Amino acid sequence: MRKQLITLLFLICGLISKAQQKSETYYKDYYLTKEVNKKKAKFKKIETKNTNELINIQIFNLSNNCLVKEENYKGNNPTGIWITYSENCSIETKRDFSKLIYSKKQIDTLFNNVIEDSNPDNYEKAQYGDNENAIFQYIKSQLKYPSEAIDAGISGMVILQFIINPDGSIKMVSIVQSAHAFLDYESWELIENMPKWNPAKKNGQAIASYYNVPITFRLK
Repeated sequence: MRKQLITLLFLICGLISKAQQKSETYYKDYYLTKEVNKKKAKFKKIETKNTNELINIQIFNLSNNCLVKEENYKGNNPTGIWITYSENCSIETKRDFSKLIYSKKQIDTLFNNVIEDSNPDNYEKAQYGDNENAIFQYIKSQLKYPSEAIDAGISGMVILQFIINPDGSIKMVSIVQSAHAFLDYESWELIENMPKWNPAKKNGQAIASYYNVPITFRLK
């Protein structure tokens, strides 16, 4: 019986090792541009590959054995949670790519703020700020180009669909057009966290409506 249990444990360990491939590499700099041997290294990179194409990358600062950042990929695309840490090992930034929703389906049950109601006398479009250009001024002033996208030379347009609730708050719906996950996430965060709108009105009463907005990323 004992021999059978030992054999079973060896089989399980073998399956786990096949399911996960782990590698360690050492570097002299934070950006991992120069690979060196362990004795000369200041940073360590641990890469774990799973059979479902998921890749987890952890980078450690060897001077204090502190996790510097953690990234997850599916193929070449970012997925799951990405975290960067400060020098004292506390969380500095956190991105959750799993919250992004991709769908081209339009919302037929709510007013579209681009196409006005057939009777414009009883309908008032939702608006951000004092004029129709205020949303684009907000995007221009608040948009940040993700460093990963700059390094990879990624540009493009993201189109987002969202709901403006009767109280003016925003509810994200989906990404109608994707450029890349890095750009999609920055666009989603920008709109999700924007200040309240002036809601749409019908017969003088605030109602829910939806809006599609394009956000363009151009490399200089």
